[in-house]
Amino acid sequence: MKRYLSSLALVFIASVAYSQQLPQYSQYMHNMYVVNPAAAGMNDYLDINLSTRQQWVGIDDAPKTYYLSATGVLGKREKDTGPSLSIPISRPDLYAAPAEAGKRKLKHALGGIALVDEYGPFQRTFINLGYALHIPIGKKYNFSLGASLGWTGMQFDLNSIKLQDANDDTFNRFVGQGDQANMFDLNLGAMFYSDRLFMGYGLYQIMRNQISFGGNELSDARLADHHYVVAGYRLGNNIGITPSAMLRYQGPAPLSFDLNMRVDYQQKFWLGLGYRHEDALVAMLGITIADLIRVGYSYDYTLSGLNTFSGGSHEIVLGLMLFKN
Repeated sequence: MKRYLSSLALVFIASVAYSQQLPQYSQYMHNMYVVNPAAAGMNDYLDINLSTRQQWVGIDDAPKTYYLSATGVLGKREKDTGPSLSIPISRPDLYAAPAEAGKRKLKHALGGIALVDEYGPFQRTFINLGYALHIPIGKKYNFSLGASLGWTGMQFDLNSIKLQDANDDTFNRFVGQGDQANMFDLNLGAMFYSDRLFMGYGLYQIMRNQISFGGNELSDARLADHHYVVAGYRLGNNIGITPSAMLRYQGPAPLSFDLNMRVDYQQKFWLGLGYRHEDALVAMLGITIADLIRVGYSYDYTLSGLNTFSGGSHEIVLGLMLFKN
């Protein structure tokens, strides 16, 4: 028992290898870029999202997540307004072709996210930039492939650790070369979607970096690859009903899933319910203002044994939809 507190930092690090490493999101449907880089450009406007999530309120040092993301299409074509004076009138096909019905072109999109995730004595910072290629299929379906590359910084707060033995050799070796770690990683994704349907697969932390502080590598402590599968379909028009699901896998933890049902009115007001396997019940509501601002709130009621100590989790997402046609 004597060395338990002195080894607390090592316990946290070891748990990183086998527990939740990436943040949870209850409102992934409103910003799928957080679980799939191929989602950048799914919407034909500049989509900016700011979010905060306070997990397991009431428990000291529980996870807190903040992020800012932006996605948008490159080189978007404006509406045709007739022939340009720079195009010879003898070649009307040069300006007429884009207006012909049924012709759809490839889309190129960029995305980026800056995220801070705090838990216990650790703070992780992510900065990722991504690219997605959207390929039209038929008249209304699309297939996209995406990748994001970024930097992850991990910082360890030495002041939050109280040692029983100030000369603990194990702890001193752990922090002897610094309290920060820097890693670069790659994420991949694919999406199949239309104006009503979405199906996607995202793979994060492909490089499975070994965790090290100041050059000290901790044996088997590594970032784990995370797999996300999402799917949903919107039914109805003025009143829409959208069932959706997300499967998550991070070995060696068992497969987990979210089931959600959202009801919206003219895509301006929405209510939703969700279930996270063996973890939480989720209630969601939101509003879109002037076809420009989107605000969403969700509350997670904890179902696990943590509900004795936790007041649940809160998540707020504020979105801006700029340059819409």
